[in-house]
Amino acid sequence: MESSRRVSRRQRCARSCPGTKIDLQFVNVKPDDQDQRTETRAIIRANAAHFHWRHNRPPQDKSKLKQSGHGAVSRHDERITCPLLPMQSTQLGTDVDPFSSYNCDFPRTFVNHCIAFNAQVILPALFPDGANNFNVRASMMQISTSNPCVLHMFITGALINSQGTLGATPSNRISFDMFRSRAEIVRHMSIAMKDPVEACKDINIFAIVALAKTGTFHRVEMPLKTPKQGPLRSLQLLNLLALSEIDPIHFDGLSKLIELKGGLEKIEIPGLAALISLGGLLVGTRDCTAPRFPVVTLSCPTREFIYQGQGMGFCTDQDLYMVLSMLNSYTIMIDDFCEGRKVVTASVLIDHRNTTQHALLSLPPRVGVSECCRLAALIYSLLVTFPLPYSAAPFKCLVTRLKIALTEWDGDDQMLVWVLTMGGIGATGLGERGWFVKSLQGAVTRIGVRSWIEARDIIKRGLWYESTNDGDGQGLWLESRIAD
Repeated sequence: MESSRRVSRRQRCARSCPGTKIDLQFVNVKPDDQDQRTETRAIIRANAAHFHWRHNRPPQDKSKLKQSGHGAVSRHDERITCPLLPMQSTQLGTDVDPFSSYNCDFPRTFVNHCIAFNAQVILPALFPDGANNFNVRASMMQISTSNPCVLHMFITGALINSQGTLGATPSNRISFDMFRSRAEIVRHMSIAMKDPVEACKDINIFAIVALAKTGTFHRVEMPLKTPKQGPLRSLQLLNLLALSEIDPIHFDGLSKLIELKGGLEKIEIPGLAALISLGGLLVGTRDCTAPRFPVVTLSCPTREFIYQGQGMGFCTDQDLYMVLSMLNSYTIMIDDFCEGRKVVTASVLIDHRNTTQHALLSLPPRVGVSECCRLAALIYSLLVTFPLPYSAAPFKCLVTRLKIALTEWDGDDQMLVWVLTMGGIGATGLGERGWFVKSLQGAVTRIGVRSWIEARDIIKRGLWYESTNDGDGQGLWLESRIAD
């Protein structure tokens, strides 16, 4: 009877996490030396923490899980948005964890909740689907139970990303808890940084990644009207991660450590290089600069970028044309996915998106027509392929640069119509909008375009995604007719 109870309970544990293989790790109850004792403690702590978050995690809506499928991405953007769990601050708990495995003074229930939020929301979004990404998530969870810096990083990340309203000002209690966690990371790192060999260890680079995010949100004055963006705005938590401010000192320090390490390819912690690469991509997109780190994909083995169509119908220099072709190819992939013509995993979408955006940001500034097309493509990426939240997206910077670059335009008017349309949509709600409207009116008059249908046929020779761009494009066209 006792044996059957054990078996049934083990089976219930397996069902609580479908697809998970249960491996038992045996330990020596009387270790012979210090190394064995350390290893034994690590295994016990890891298993205890795994048991704790699994059996104390908040209840989930089984019907929604059944609809979306394990590890799959829905065609509808709202169904790949991870639900935000309400966080409780330390004022709600008084029972301090008596186990030293957590290495912190936060209440036990609070720490468990933060770990569960990372396990159920953040890590699955950053590393979705696939056995390899499951191993990445499991590895990071195990590290969090044995390293105080990573544990406090998980606590900080949960506090930042679990607020109900995007960009909301955190409460004084949450702000205080974030400060406490960051202070613990700084305390540990101040010791580690004194030893050059110790400083370059992967675990310390992991901790600096946490310090690079300040926990405050990027804020700009929002115009009354903004352009439509999407789809897949929440893919890999793009809608959340792009909002957090970056500490330039810690970000520079992270770059230096990786340089001393020998590059991202020298990092051995699974998933860490991909996280750093994504962070560099977000910073480069917000600042309109080239990414500091190379692109690191999630697929294993890495899938080469697949061209699914031709690039723009306008002539540009070869390097720019190659990147524009990648943008067009990824747009086709998005359209096929959203319309249900092809089923692809979240990892494939993420890899193609990040590879494309990295190539676009890596293009150096150009002159004349090519520079105008490059800036228009950057605006298009914010609208469709890499849709940062408007408050973090550099629309103002890009439309201002494009307006200046257009003073040296020496191309044909049909290409100009596409460039001006991208600039005009990007300038929605901004002071530059009127200039683009007037310039578009002059361009379409010169080539004899009299309707939106004719104009759109020309515009679609460039980058265009009808589901996102058609409404704003038609609105821009109507404004240009009124100006006429």
